[in-house]
Amino acid sequence: MQGAWENLSDPVFDQASARGDAIALTQGKRTVNYREFAEKVAKASVFMRDLGVKPGEVVGVAMATSIDHAIVSFGLMRAGAIPLDLPPKPMPGAIINPVQLFGVGRLIRESSAFAAPAGVTVHEADAAFLSELDAKRGDFREVRDADEVHNFSMTSGSTGFPKGVLTTRRQWLARFDTALKLFPDILTPDHPPTLLVIGGMSFSAFFFFLANQLFIGGPVVLMAENPNEKFLRDEINNWDDAVSLITPPLARKFLALPVEDGVLFPKLRALFIGAAPLYPDEKAAVLKKLTPNFREVYGSAACGFISSLNTEEISTHGDSVGRPAPGVEVEAVDANGTPVPAGSFGHLRIRGPGISKGFVSEKGTDADKAEGFRDGWYYPGDLGGFDANGYIQLKGRLSDVIYRRGAEIMPLELEQIFAGHESVADAAVVGAPSEDKTSKDQRVIVFIVPRGEPDKAALAQYCRARIPEAKFPDRVFFVKSLPKNANGKTDRAKLKALARRGPEKKPAEAPKTQPVQTPADQQKKREARAKEQPLRFPGGRPDIGAAQTILAVEGQLNGLSNELFVKPQPNCSLSRGERELLAVAAAAANGCFRSMDVHGACVIELLGKEGADIASLVEDVKRGVFARLDPKMRALAELARTVAVTPRQMAQSFIDAAAKAGAKDTDIALAVAIASADAMYSSRMEAMRAPTSANPKDYVPMAREIAKKGYAIGAPPPSAMAGAAPKVIRTQRSK
Repeated sequence: MQGAWENLSDPVFDQASARGDAIALTQGKRTVNYREFAEKVAKASVFMRDLGVKPGEVVGVAMATSIDHAIVSFGLMRAGAIPLDLPPKPMPGAIINPVQLFGVGRLIRESSAFAAPAGVTVHEADAAFLSELDAKRGDFREVRDADEVHNFSMTSGSTGFPKGVLTTRRQWLARFDTALKLFPDILTPDHPPTLLVIGGMSFSAFFFFLANQLFIGGPVVLMAENPNEKFLRDEINNWDDAVSLITPPLARKFLALPVEDGVLFPKLRALFIGAAPLYPDEKAAVLKKLTPNFREVYGSAACGFISSLNTEEISTHGDSVGRPAPGVEVEAVDANGTPVPAGSFGHLRIRGPGISKGFVSEKGTDADKAEGFRDGWYYPGDLGGFDANGYIQLKGRLSDVIYRRGAEIMPLELEQIFAGHESVADAAVVGAPSEDKTSKDQRVIVFIVPRGEPDKAALAQYCRARIPEAKFPDRVFFVKSLPKNANGKTDRAKLKALARRGPEKKPAEAPKTQPVQTPADQQKKREARAKEQPLRFPGGRPDIGAAQTILAVEGQLNGLSNELFVKPQPNCSLSRGERELLAVAAAAANGCFRSMDVHGACVIELLGKEGADIASLVEDVKRGVFARLDPKMRALAELARTVAVTPRQMAQSFIDAAAKAGAKDTDIALAVAIASADAMYSSRMEAMRAPTSANPKDYVPMAREIAKKGYAIGAPPPSAMAGAAPKVIRTQRSK
C-alpha cells in the first residue's frame, strides 16, 4: 500500500480498514483502536480546516506525549498542514523559543508556559478545544505533491541551537522503506511487537519510531515522560514482547540498577539505544545486564537511520555503530571532499533517497558549517571512518573538537577513559576559551558525575596512566548530574557555557551560614541563645489588635504544620518522623534552636522505638552531618537546608539527585514546603528573640503531645492521623 500513500496519515486509515479492532494507542487506562484513531484523525482534519489552517502551513504543537497529541499531529497532516511537534513547555534554562526561531505563525499548546511571540495565532488545547474537535464530522484529506515539505522536525540542539529540518513525503516514505529492510523482525505487520514510547514526541527519533509502528499497524504505548529509571524499569517490564528506544544517559542509569536474577528487561523483543555514543564496554554491559536483544542505532533527524549494530555484531565490532543501512550511502571525506581510506577518519557524509530537503532559514551557507547539505550530500557534523570490514566508527562531533597547543582533542576519547573508572557514573568533556585573552587555545574541562564518594587521588592516577600529557584536562568539576535537553541527551551547549564561567560552588554542601559544628560548640550557642531577652512591644505587651493577629498567625502556622507533618499526602513515601527530620535540617541551617529542638524531639518520639541510635542520628542532622541517612533522605535533607537558608542556590541537580535516590514528586514538594515554612517560623522566632530552652529535653512533653494529637490548633481528627505513613526511617551506617 505504500505506493498509494499520498498523505502521511493514509497508513492509519489503511490499518483502520485492515485491522480496525487492533489497538493503535494506549496511554494509561485509555486506549483507542485503529478504527477509532482514524475517525478522530478525520475529525481533527476537519477541525483544523475550520480553524483556518491552510495546506502547507507549519503549525506548532506544544503538547505532552499523549493520544490527543497524536490525533492533533496526524489531523494536521491529514489536512495538508505541517506539524512541528514541541515539548509542552520549554526546558529549564532554555533561551530559544522554536516558534520564534522558525517563524511559526500558529501554535496549539496545552500550557501558557510555552510562550507565543506577538502575532502568533494561539489555540489552547484544553478540554473545550478537544471537545470541539470531537464534535466534528467528516474527513478533510488534502493531497499535496510528494516533493513538497510534509514534515518539520527539530534537531536536539545538544551542541547548539536546534535546527529545523524540512522533509518531503517522498523522503519520509523512503526512510520508512529503509527501516523495513533494516529491522524486518521488528517492523513486521504479521507479528508486530508493542512499541513503548518513553520520551517526548518532539524528539524526532521517538516520533519516527511511533510513525513506523503505526504504519505497520502495531500497538503503541505512550508512557509518562518520567526520567526516574526505577519507574521506567517497572513500566517497561509491565509489557510482553515489547520494543523501546532509549538514550545512552538513561541506559547508564539502568546499568546502575541492581539485577538479582537474569537481566533487567527479560520481556523485550528489542531495546534500541541511540542519539549519542555508547562505549564498547557499555554495549557489552547492556547485553549482559539489560537484555540480550540490544541494538544500537545511528541516525539523524535529517536523514533517518544511517546504520545499526545488531546483537550478534556487538562482541566483534563494539567500537562501531554498524554498517550503513540499506539504500544509504556513507563516506568519510577530508577537507577537500576526497574519501579517506579505511582506518582513517574524516567528515562523514550521507546520501540517499531519505535525505531531507534542508534546514529552515539558517544564516550563512551550509558550506560554512560542520553540519549541512552540500552537493546532494548531508553532512551530520560527525567525525568518523570505516574499519576494514566496512563498519562505521565515530570519533565525535566536529563542533566539539578542542584545539590546544597544536593538538586536536576529541571529547569522546577522554569521556570513554573517565567512564572506565569505577567511581565515575557519567562524564562529559568540553572546551572553554583560554584564560589568556590573546590565545586561541582552548582549555579542556571535564564534568564528572561521581558514583558515591569519589577517590580523587585514585582517579587522577588512573587518568595519568591513560591520557597523554598533550590531552590532559585543565580542570575537573564534580557535579551531581549533567544537564540534559528535552530528548534526554547531554546538553553540551549548556556545559560549554558552564565551563566558561565555572559551575556553582558546591551547591550540595552545607551553606556557609551552617558549618558543621561539634556538639560542645552547638550547646554553647544554645545556652547563649537561651539567655537572650525577648524583644518587647512599646507598651511592654502587645495591644489587643496585635494579640489577635499573633493568635491568628499561630493558628494558621499550626494548621500548616498539620498539613506538612501530620496529614497523609498522596503518593508520599515519607513517614511523619522523616518529615520532622527534614525540618530539623532546615531549622539547624537557620540557626533556630527552638524549632530545631522541638522537631528533633518529635523525631525521637515518633521513631525512637525503631532504634536506639535515633537520638544520635538527630544530633548528627542538627550539626549538618547527613552521612548516616540513606541516599533518599540525604538528598532531601540537602535540599531542605539549601531552600531554608540560600534558596537561590537551589538547582535542578538537587531535584534530580533526590529523584534518582528514590524520592517521589510529593516527597520533593514536601521537603521544599517544610524548609520554606521553617524559614518563616525561624525568622519570626529569632527576630523577636522568642524564649528558648538551653536543654533540648525540655521539649519532650510537647513532642509527645504533637505525636499523639498533631499540632495544637486545627489538628486533624484521630482517624486522619491513623492513616499517616508508617514510622520508617532508613539509615546508612558508616562502615
